Amino acid sequence: MANWDTHLDPETKGRLKALARAMGRPVPELVAEAVRRYVRDEECAVAAITEGVRQADAGLFASDDEVRECFAQWGVDTKFRKNP
Repeated sequence: MANWDTHLDPETKGRLKALARAMGRPVPELVAEAVRRYVRDEECAVAAITEGVRQADAGLFASDDEVRECFAQWGVDTKFRKNP
């Protein structure tokens, strides 16, 4: 495992130490878990954006009816209104 030097503001450092104490876990373990989660989430976001751009570049868009149907499933008002 590589060692990294992180620079946290004093308030965040204190909160992290208190959280580690409350959880009975070492600070480095919490930091490693947080970084793993962050990297996983960002990888998913980048992949979704990349796929969306690929589909848009290919001209793959939902029709107005498909969008209305999707919104209706969630109870969203599908009447399009113009701003006054």
